Amino acid sequence: MAIFLRKGNWYIDYYSGFHRIREKVGPSKEVAKDALKARLGELVQGRFHLSKPPSNLLFKELGERYLKLVSSQKRGYNCERFRIATLIGFFGKRRISELTGQDGEAFKVDRSKVVKPATVNRELGNLKHIMKKAIEWRFRRDNPFQGVKLLHVPGRQDRILTPEEEVKLLAACEKIRAPYLRPICVLALNSGMRKSEILSLKWSQVDLPSRTIHVIEGKTEYSRRDIPMNDTLYSLFAELRRKRKSQIVFPSHRNPGHRILDHKVGFAKAVRLAGVPPLRFHDTRQHADSRIMPNPLQRHRLEGVEPCFHSA
Repeated sequence: MAIFLRKGNWYIDYYSGFHRIREKVGPSKEVAKDALKARLGELVQGRFHLSKPPSNLLFKELGERYLKLVSSQKRGYNCERFRIATLIGFFGKRRISELTGQDGEAFKVDRSKVVKPATVNRELGNLKHIMKKAIEWRFRRDNPFQGVKLLHVPGRQDRILTPEEEVKLLAACEKIRAPYLRPICVLALNSGMRKSEILSLKWSQVDLPSRTIHVIEGKTEYSRRDIPMNDTLYSLFAELRRKRKSQIVFPSHRNPGHRILDHKVGFAKAVRLAGVPPLRFHDTRQHADSRIMPNPLQRHRLEGVEPCFHSA
């Protein structure tokens, strides 16, 4: 049990049971002495229990453990693993016991130079949750990033396409080397389904005789619903069923047994090619929603849309 100096900072070194623990205190030797006395007092009173020394774990190791034990159970795993890879690239070689709120602020400033505020906020959300798990797994006693505030994200008005813009967008989709891009857009514009719901849609959820889509993998309890098909969607699914090669409605062309991971790049190209104002895929929900104009109190329970003017 002792204190020692390393690279300008004092550390305390002691044992809890059979575990040797080293903690960074700071530049003050006197504070380190007081910290060691405090830790020894906690040990005597039986309030200090750790499964392993926190200073021995790198953020890279923690991030990989989080991916395996936590992210793999989430619906958004494919997106989250890229965000965690970014976090590992920034913090990976650091010991988690040495991370501070200032490091979180530095990450926020650095990432703000290359990505949008909303992206930075999602990464910060993952960062905070990783450290929360570190506390649960007894690698740290506190979350150094808890006080790091999210960036302000400017509000954005609903984007509704005009009939002309819709025609241009679907025509542009046909020119992109992505055979399922146009059908996906047609479905989105006529159903109001979320991207995750569309990409995970299975043929067992498509009931052509009753002209109904059963959404069973929704993001919220309200999204577990039945969506009636209009004429456009009925024709679309009838055509796709004739070409069916998988249990998934929109399978990957490289691996028909798996769903498409994302069509963000193809959709962005189609928007640029169509020459329409900036458009997010999520805006298609607002566009479909505008067609039926439901009661505002029920707007979050979108059930279907009236027939669209274009054909599949």
